[in-house]
Amino acid sequence: MKPSAKIYAVLLAVLVSCLPALSQIYKWRDKNGNLVISNVPPPAGVKWEQTKIQGSTPSPKPTAATTGNPAGQGTRELKEYREVKVILYETDWCPYCRKAGEFLKSMGVNLVRYDIDKDQSKKIEKLRKSDGYTGVPLVDVDGILIRGFSEELIKQAVEQKRSE
Repeated sequence: MKPSAKIYAVLLAVLVSCLPALSQIYKWRDKNGNLVISNVPPPAGVKWEQTKIQGSTPSPKPTAATTGNPAGQGTRELKEYREVKVILYETDWCPYCRKAGEFLKSMGVNLVRYDIDKDQSKKIEKLRKSDGYTGVPLVDVDGILIRGFSEELIKQAVEQKRSE
């Protein structure tokens, strides 16, 4: 084998062994009681729950309109998307922040965006909420914190808040 082929083989083996770790989701409560959902493990000493991401996105919960129950008898109506308050802590240089902002706009949620490079008070607020998490974006779906950008996690959090 040529040296370059060996390097590619080793890199491929490392990548394949890392794939299961990339599909892990961690959930825990921070010291303020906020639910944190992240693909990054929590700080040491924190109790957490680990979940594997399934291959497909879960379907939305049925509503009275989709269950054939027009009067909504025995069912709970979902909130409108615009009733779910979402705060996006972002920077203008972060491509994942832009993706998160575009995705949240497309969902039609009540979105408030803060550029933490331009507003130090919001940077401090973000750090306080997230137990010192310095990465961006941080998505706060009415108390559910999502570190980084994941369409699936954002959808799950928004749907959970719609059903409350």
